[in-house]
Amino acid sequence: LEASSSYYLNFDNTCKVYVTASGDGLDANGYMYVNGGNVYVFGPTGGGNGIIDYDSNFEIRGGTFLAIGSSDMAQTATTASQYVLGFKVSQGSFSSGTYVNLTGADITVKLPVSYGSSVLALVSSPEFSNGNTYSLSYGGTYSGGNIVNNVCEGGTYSGGTSAASIATTSTLIASNSNFNSGGSNRPF
Repeated sequence: LEASSSYYLNFDNTCKVYVTASGDGLDANGYMYVNGGNVYVFGPTGGGNGIIDYDSNFEIRGGTFLAIGSSDMAQTATTASQYVLGFKVSQGSFSSGTYVNLTGADITVKLPVSYGSSVLALVSSPEFSNGNTYSLSYGGTYSGGNIVNNVCEGGTYSGGTSAASIATTSTLIASNSNFNSGGSNRPF
């Protein structure tokens, strides 16, 4: 999903967006805003593309946001009104059909493509709060619910291997690795 430099991407409270991309997951050559709703991005498997790619600003003001994909380019939000957590995982098995779960956010997805042993996940949820630890786990099982566009709705996730954790503080944007904000600081 891409917007040219004279436009912007804006997701509001009523949207439910599912993106599976071979290139950049969300690409705003200008500004990107998540004001609410549910946005799920399954990004590229490599090739210098990222789960998100923007040049100016990326603001998360509400809603549930999950972007997961290759670790080729790590960008996070520039500003936020709720917690935005960036997980970089360099070990594990993130193959197609693997479940990925974010504890504390009630988010479980089933990967539609294989990412190998290294992934980035950028997650924001109104359920995140100060003073808690949130973990990204992979593998495990999921039962009792529905899977819609690779997003698990209802049901229960169990088992799995914890791959990374972040403890929240008063800082709303946090990561366990080097994530950058803004187009000029993109690591490849």
